[in-house]
Amino acid sequence: LNAKRDAREGNVVKYKPFTLLHASDLHGVKEQLQRIVDYQKYYKQFIDSSIISGDIVLGTFDDDFTFFSDVDGAENIMLSIGNHDTAEEGSPIDWTAHVGQDSYEKFIKDFASTWGINEVVNKCYYYKDYADYAIRLIVVDCMENNSQEQLTWFENTLNGAKANEYAVVVITHYSPVRNELFECSFTS
Repeated sequence: LNAKRDAREGNVVKYKPFTLLHASDLHGVKEQLQRIVDYQKYYKQFIDSSIISGDIVLGTFDDDFTFFSDVDGAENIMLSIGNHDTAEEGSPIDWTAHVGQDSYEKFIKDFASTWGINEVVNKCYYYKDYADYAIRLIVVDCMENNSQEQLTWFENTLNGAKANEYAVVVITHYSPVRNELFECSFTS
């Protein structure tokens, strides 16, 4: 915030940029996770945070997730839920069988304190503030994209970022499917 105030007053401000390491669609491949962790460790002085935005397991909710705990350092990588992470095998596949508490307990609960997030218990959406950068990272659960509860939370979380003069980064596996336009109070 001081950098923003100084910039408004016309002072030249030098600051380190915020760097987010982002990956997606591991689909249960431990070697890919290991490569991400190795990259994160090698460039640790440049990377402020890391996230994998969905499809962590191979194909469905019941697939192996132990590979994540087997890779030293993976616990520091935040996770966002994807459609494969909530799916249940069947004909047809039920993509929403494990939305909410099941996925929270499998992918978020054990790591939330390590990530330092502001979580919603039993939900797979949360946010994290980076006060030194005046940035709020908001993770939205794409599998609850029509949930009024999540939309209300999202609106309040955005308003909180705006009140604090924080820039916002939104992470989700895929964008919400909506057929309507809506006003957004963020202009820059």
